[in-house]
Amino acid sequence: MRHNLDDISRRYRRDVLVVESAYGFTLEDADGHGNIFDAELQGVAGYPATPEGQAAFLTDLAEAVAAVPAGRGRGVVYWEPAWVAVEGNGWDPTDPSSGNAWETRPCSTTGTGCCPRPPPWPPTPVAAVARSAVRADEPP
Repeated sequence: MRHNLDDISRRYRRDVLVVESAYGFTLEDADGHGNIFDAELQGVAGYPATPEGQAAFLTDLAEAVAAVPAGRGRGVVYWEPAWVAVEGNGWDPTDPSSGNAWETRPCSTTGTGCCPRPPPWPPTPVAAVARSAVRADEPP
């Protein structure tokens, strides 16, 4: 990933922001609806499906983005922290029993929205990122 982030930033002379990233904290199914994150994906990623593995993934990801040369790594946006396994939080808002396939990926083991430890990151307000975005046809 570091190579790709560095290459994109260098090649297009643009800042980079990793969005919609997530990692499972468990392989357990809490709602009877099959999960997207499974043992095969855990094996590919190389992090255990535990709160500590999730935190390690997020820390490594934040460090990779922060290391993009010339300060062009702007941040990480986690997806989707609200998909916790609670009644009524399924894919279909009209069907409380619909379940969701992302329940293993919120940044939480209890539905509180808290990671076991937050990954380090130099704070970059979203508004600053939006202001720094430029159109592809504008000179860098």
